[in-house]
Amino acid sequence: MFSWSFDPADNQRYAVTLWDFAGQDEYQSAHSLFFTRRTVYLQCVNLQAYAEALRSSETSDDPETQMTQFVETNVLKWIRVVCAYYPAACFVFVGTKADLVGHDPQVLRTIGDDLMRRLRRNE
Repeated sequence: MFSWSFDPADNQRYAVTLWDFAGQDEYQSAHSLFFTRRTVYLQCVNLQAYAEALRSSETSDDPETQMTQFVETNVLKWIRVVCAYYPAACFVFVGTKADLVGHDPQVLRTIGDDLMRRLRRNE
């Protein structure tokens, strides 16, 4: 946990606390204890794993199902956990391990487009 507070120009006091749930299933039952309606959730997406899943799906007999399963397991699962408690929760997606895909703008754009298409489909 990391906390700090600040007073911006609008004379409001803001307190920020970051909790890292690490995405580990064994701790999932405790996650909901920290959910609130005033929270912005950072959903980390492993860009290296996503790029590998996209590459692998290109040779699959059913690439759409393979990618749907990947996104369900690695992204949507966590969104659904939060939204079960707070359906109007706000999420910010953070790509991790961009260095491991060479910061390639085309790869990053492909991943972003694919993920957004799948998220819109699940709204």
